[in-house]
Amino acid sequence: MIHFKLELIGLLNESGCTEHEVEQGTRLFDWLPQYLKTQSNRIQKLFLENDQIAPSIMVVLNNEQVLPTSHPVLKDKDEVLLLPAISGG
Repeated sequence: MIHFKLELIGLLNESGCTEHEVEQGTRLFDWLPQYLKTQSNRIQKLFLENDQIAPSIMVVLNNEQVLPTSHPVLKDKDEVLLLPAISGG
């Protein structure tokens, strides 16, 4: 088993940073949607689109942006950030 941190940026009153344990060899973009489906409707609407990570979400793994096409595998002590698009003026 490996342990890693997940931080959801842009949430005021909901859990921002959580620690998780997954099987070795787990792919980040396979695990993330499944995890997010267990969270509040607000989190699901912000981060998911058609049961996948929304294209407007930036996923950062250990300080580097990653895309679903890169198929990153989670490793022990990884840090994952999900950043929603910011708009305004």
